[in-house]
Amino acid sequence: MDSGNTDSKGFWKPLFNTITGLCDPKKLGDAPSTIKFGLLLCGLVLIGCIVEVIILKDDPGYVFACSFINAIALVAIFVLILNREQSGQKQQSANNPEWSQTIVKRPVNPSQVKDLQAILKDTRAKAHKEIKRVFPKSQIKLNHLRCNIFLPDYRDPFAMGSMSMPDSFMINMNSQDERSLQFAPGEGVVGAAFQKSKIMVASVEKVDQRTKIPKWPKEFVMKQEQLERVSKSLKWIMAFPLFNQFGTVNGVFSIDGLSHSITEDILLRVVSEMLPEVLAIASEIEKLDVSKVEVFIR
Repeated sequence: MDSGNTDSKGFWKPLFNTITGLCDPKKLGDAPSTIKFGLLLCGLVLIGCIVEVIILKDDPGYVFACSFINAIALVAIFVLILNREQSGQKQQSANNPEWSQTIVKRPVNPSQVKDLQAILKDTRAKAHKEIKRVFPKSQIKLNHLRCNIFLPDYRDPFAMGSMSMPDSFMINMNSQDERSLQFAPGEGVVGAAFQKSKIMVASVEKVDQRTKIPKWPKEFVMKQEQLERVSKSLKWIMAFPLFNQFGTVNGVFSIDGLSHSITEDILLRVVSEMLPEVLAIASEIEKLDVSKVEVFIR
């Protein structure tokens, strides 16, 4: 009978050492609480097994039966732990957004726009000065230039992610049709600048003689509604993506011109001189209040 007791100890001792090793605080410090609780239950079951072996060592059949039942209990405990952990992971996954982005809060806080409005006016004046320097023959005047900032707007569920112009960030935009324009990423010159994170310039190629609607280069696709709402006098546009400190685009700053045509090669020469002002605008945008947009997929 003593040899039977020795065999029992030889079976349980390694298993017991394994469990107590797993319960080492250094190893389980970061483990989920469910696993810790499960291992505690397993430890209690094993302690019960050892007690049974000691007390009932003269009845090997009964010890075997109890050990068999305890083994089933251990399996059941581990199955419950596994199921609970998987359920917890699914719940955690459901609570994590598939996509998130920090954007400027809309509507923009009026108390935060004064400095930015002043920069926009100065930038418009510099753009006019640079155009006259690069293209002295142009008869364009300051009142032919317009400046705008487009920011993503997630308030409209039917236009999620489209960009629009806050009222505080428009200069010389006199048409309500244009003031309420929205461009999705990739639409028009502004949308292309946002989507590709690149400076874009474009000049009107020709004007439809019947509708008077300007025709833009084919890479800048717009809906018919947008084409009809854009000013018939618009001749060119420069669009600058506004980067934040993390390298993502917060919005787009645009300068455009009415009535007087300017070729794209001249616009590109002007662009290089406008970068300090664009960086200043981007810096001011980062000072505005922000919101976090999250997308969940069910």
